[in-house]
Amino acid sequence: MVGWVDDQTGEVTIQDRWAHGKATPAVDSCPNWLSDGGFQNATHTVVCASRLRVTNDQSDRSIGNGPMKVIWAHNPDGTDGFGYHGSMRHAASVEFFPNPSLDDLYASNSTWDYVDLRMNSYVVPNLETVYACQSFNLTQPVDKHIVRIEPLIDPATLGMVHHFLLHQCDVPGIWNNYTSPGKCTSPIAPANTGCHSPIFGWGVGGGPLYLPPEAGYRLGTASNPNHGMRYFILEVHYNSPNPALPLFRTDTSGVRVFYTDQLRPHDAGMMVLGDPFVSSKPIMPSTFTHIQATCQDGCTSLWSHPINIFADFLHMHGLGSRIWSTIHRGGNQIGTLNRIEFYDYNFQELGPILPTVQLLPGDRIETHCIFNSYSRTNTTSFGVNSDQEMCMEFVAYYPVLTDPDTSNPWAVCGYVDRETISKGALLGNASACGSLDLTSLITRALSTVPYKLLLDVPGGESSLFGLPNDNLGSCPDPMTGRMITPSQAKKSNSVDTTLLIWGIGIGGFLVIIVVLGLGVNVLKLKQGLKPDTLPAAQ
Repeated sequence: MVGWVDDQTGEVTIQDRWAHGKATPAVDSCPNWLSDGGFQNATHTVVCASRLRVTNDQSDRSIGNGPMKVIWAHNPDGTDGFGYHGSMRHAASVEFFPNPSLDDLYASNSTWDYVDLRMNSYVVPNLETVYACQSFNLTQPVDKHIVRIEPLIDPATLGMVHHFLLHQCDVPGIWNNYTSPGKCTSPIAPANTGCHSPIFGWGVGGGPLYLPPEAGYRLGTASNPNHGMRYFILEVHYNSPNPALPLFRTDTSGVRVFYTDQLRPHDAGMMVLGDPFVSSKPIMPSTFTHIQATCQDGCTSLWSHPINIFADFLHMHGLGSRIWSTIHRGGNQIGTLNRIEFYDYNFQELGPILPTVQLLPGDRIETHCIFNSYSRTNTTSFGVNSDQEMCMEFVAYYPVLTDPDTSNPWAVCGYVDRETISKGALLGNASACGSLDLTSLITRALSTVPYKLLLDVPGGESSLFGLPNDNLGSCPDPMTGRMITPSQAKKSNSVDTTLLIWGIGIGGFLVIIVVLGLGVNVLKLKQGLKPDTLPAAQ
């Protein structure tokens, strides 16, 4: 939606626009945003508009319950025109309408304790990509449960902190190397580091992790060292596109961990699906590339019990365009775990899956990543740097799984290149399956859990969003959502609608408000339910 107030007449104009990505938003041929007035003075421009939550227009995003990603922008003071807004562009997670199912999840308890785990004034080097780690000891006198984890972003380094992970570890191991913050590789990238799996992930635009009332991450004691988590590493990815700029580079970002001694029924865990060791084949320039990475049924068959997924974090880098994961049982695709229709590297989140999704031993999970490399002239490899790529999904679940061969927490289920897992082995696809014990990983990758490449059910590579539904001579009525011909579209200054937007441009003339569909949980998990049929990628 684009809106402004005429400097001379005070007339308010509202335009319905849409875009697939970083481009000038196109005017929607089926307008659904309606003007409800506005005003302008020496300091503010205010416009008010309304729209149905579900318009049935292919160029509109539906507005649901719970948090939604919103971006907005305005012109610099005293300027007119419609162009890229640069630093005048902002983003937030906004809850237009509450989701009652989130009430219990968001509820706090005054008896909870918390501890802040922050980088200890780490001075970020003048490099484009920096990974830094710091260790923390949370050994408890009695068993407790972590029930919430919140990001703490240092305002002074907000532009450099791109994402971070909190890992659970043991000692001895690399934990001892980071009692003071320092540059690092991922604690789980090589195996046998003493670290088992992340328990929290944050990316730009993300928020807290709320564990469900029936589960928590167990904090352990010194008297029972093999039961529960005690040692943690915070891994922070700093991204500085212009590292030579004289920015303030001392960071204290981290997490706030809430915990309680009122133990919940289940211990929770987290594992990585897709390509956890970032070993997929390179992406060629100037093309669309579809990567499919499989968590094999031969791997999940080793699970001792079903698991319930309550949150997930779909992750790619800058070439990422679309990402989703599908669930297969008994040879049939039964649903979609999660999907991001328009992926943006600068907006990532570990978000809730509601209701929780149950996976059974013997299920197969396919992670799909679409990459758009038309902006590159060179091949892009997979790796940890910002200009490399990733294709993975972090899933938080309960009850926690342990590897039957190592008794360590289950960490990965997905794809790995044979050369990555075992130097000198034959090249080819292999399964990443189990805890981060190198011996066990190699055995399963090269023999006991073969990697079977089964192409997924066609569809999902492209989106219907933005296809002009007026090609058939009809538009949805902005008052009712029912299809009408364009000439019948009603003009109105008010509407009995479920969404009202006020746009405020400080000293400016132009207001743009865009609702982003960045994380859509499509939980079609009834047996035999077929996925939506979508056109194939070009």
